[in-house]
Amino acid sequence: MDSRQVSFTGFDKLGNFATNYIFTPIQTNKIVEYTAVDAVSMVIPRVYIDYNRNEDTGKETARREVLAAFTECIAPGFLAAGLGFMMGKAYDKRFNIATQLYADSTTLEMLKNAWVKTNDAHNEFKGGNYWKKTGDAPKKEVLKDYIEHVLKRTGGLDGENWKHLTKVSEEAVVKAKAKGKESDSLSKIAQDLADIVYEKDKPKGKKLKEIEKRLVNLLGASENLRVIIEDIDSDKIHADAFKDKEKTLETTAKRLIADTVGVGQGILTKVENLNFIKEAIKKSKTISYSKATLTLALISGFGFSQQFINRHITKKKTGSAAFVALSPEALKQEKEKESQDKNAKLKLNVSKALSLSALFAIAAASIAGSVNPKIIKEQIFSKKLLNKLEFKDYWPSTNQLRVFYTSIIAGRMLASADKHELRETDTRDIPGFLNWLVIGGFVSKLVGNHISGGKLMNGAKPKENLPWWKKAFHVIEKNVLVTHAEINARCEKDLINPAEKIKQIRKLNMSIAAGLIYSTLALGVFVPKLNKYITNKLTAKKNDDKNASAAENKNLSPVINKKNEAFADFIKIEQKLHKAA
Repeated sequence: MDSRQVSFTGFDKLGNFATNYIFTPIQTNKIVEYTAVDAVSMVIPRVYIDYNRNEDTGKETARREVLAAFTECIAPGFLAAGLGFMMGKAYDKRFNIATQLYADSTTLEMLKNAWVKTNDAHNEFKGGNYWKKTGDAPKKEVLKDYIEHVLKRTGGLDGENWKHLTKVSEEAVVKAKAKGKESDSLSKIAQDLADIVYEKDKPKGKKLKEIEKRLVNLLGASENLRVIIEDIDSDKIHADAFKDKEKTLETTAKRLIADTVGVGQGILTKVENLNFIKEAIKKSKTISYSKATLTLALISGFGFSQQFINRHITKKKTGSAAFVALSPEALKQEKEKESQDKNAKLKLNVSKALSLSALFAIAAASIAGSVNPKIIKEQIFSKKLLNKLEFKDYWPSTNQLRVFYTSIIAGRMLASADKHELRETDTRDIPGFLNWLVIGGFVSKLVGNHISGGKLMNGAKPKENLPWWKKAFHVIEKNVLVTHAEINARCEKDLINPAEKIKQIRKLNMSIAAGLIYSTLALGVFVPKLNKYITNKLTAKKNDDKNASAAENKNLSPVINKKNEAFADFIKIEQKLHKAA
C-alpha cells in the first residue's frame, strides 16, 4: 500500500477509495491539486458557459483553457527532463554522474555538507579513492552515517510545534522500551536507506514508500519538513531552529528521502575521489540553474504567444479579428464608436498597460512572499529569484507556475481586441491567479478549522481574544491542513483512537471537497457568467437607446406630418389673400 494511503475498519469502500486516490493526491501533490482545480474549476465550466454564448466563443475558450493547462502543468517536467539529458551529454566525463536529478541547489549543498562531514570523520577514507579500496561493510557504514547526518538535522511541523527528529526518535525508543516493545528509530531508517543507496540496481520504489511511511509515523509530519543546512552538532539543535526559513531547507518526507537516495546514488558515490565532490556538486548546481532558466524561458514564451495564435485561428474561421463573444449588433456599435473616437486605440493600450502592471505586481509579491516593496526588490532582483524558480520535483513548483501563468495572462491581455475582451480577461484571470496560486486552499483551511475545532490544523492557533475576522486571516496565513498520513501517524502513536481517526479523515475530505466546490462555483461558474452579464448589459444598453430613439421618432412622425399639412394649408390661404389684395 502507498505510504500515504489509509486503511481502516468500518469505512465505506467508496470513501476509502476517495481518500487514497482523490483527496490525498490533491492535498499532498501540488501538481495534482493545481491540475484538478484548473480542470474542474476553470476549464470544464468555462468552456460549457462560453459555448452557450456562441459556438465560436466556446471553441476559442476550449483552446485557450486546455492548452494553458497543458503548458503550465504538464509540459515543463518533460522539457526539463529532456534538457537535463542533453546537458548530461556535454558534462565532464571525469565524473559520470546523474544530471537528470531534481534536487535543487540548496538540497545539493546540504547533502554535500553531510557527505563531506561524514567522510572526514572516517579518517581512513579522507581524500582517498575509498570506493575502490574498501569492501561492502565500510561503504555501508559511511552511507549510514551520511544519511543519519541528514536526518539528525531534520524537523517537522506537528500540530502547533516544530519537532526535532532526533529527540522524537529517542523518546519513541524509550517509550517502547518501557512497554517491553521495540520501536522504529532514526538509526534504523538510516540503515535501511543506506542499503538502498548501495544496492543501486535493485528496484527501490516500493521500499522507499515504506520507509517514507515509517518516517512520517515517527516524526508525525509529512509535508512540512525542514533540514538545517549548516553543519551544527545535532545535540545543540533546538526545535525553534526549524522556524528560521533562511537557515533551513523546506521539503517533504517524500522529497527528502528521494533526494538523499538519488544524490547519494547518482552523484556522491560516483565521484570516487572526495576531492572532486565539491566540483561535481558545483556543476550539478549549474545544471539545475540552467535547466530551470531554459524551461522557464521556453514555456513562458510559448504561453505568452498562445492567445495570439488562438485569436488567429478564430479569425481564420470567422473572418473577423474582433472579440468573438460580441453579438453582430454590438460589434457594429463598437466599430462605429471607434471610428468616432480618434483616441480609442490609445485608451485601449493604456488600459492594457495598467492591467499588466497590476498582474506583474501581484506575481512579484506572490513569488517574493511579501507585499513589502523592499522585500520584493531583494527577492526578485537577486540570485534568490533563481533559487525560488529551480525544479524540486519532476513537476513544476508553485513559483514556477506563477511565472508560467503570468506570461499566459499577459499574452491574453495584450491580444485583447477591445475594452470588453480586456475587461473579461482581467475579471477572469486575475482572480483566477489569486485563488489558484496565492490564496489557494483558503476555503479548505477555514472549513477544516471550523468543523474540527482546530484539530485539523498545523501551526500556531490564533489568540482567543482576537475578533473573528482576524482569526480567519491567521488561519489562512499561518496554518496548514494536516494530511491523511499525519492523521494516521497520530493513531500509530496512540494520540487518537481509530474511531477519532476516521472522524478526522472524513472531516479532512470534506474540507478539501469544500475548496474544490468553492473554486468551481467562484471561478468556473460565477466569473464567466458575470463577464457575460456585464458585456451583454453594456452592449444591450446602447441597443436599447437606439431602439428607443427609433420608436420615439416613429411615434412622433404622424404628429410632425399633421403639423406639416396644417402649415401647407396656411401657406396656400396666405397666398390667395395676397393675390386678392
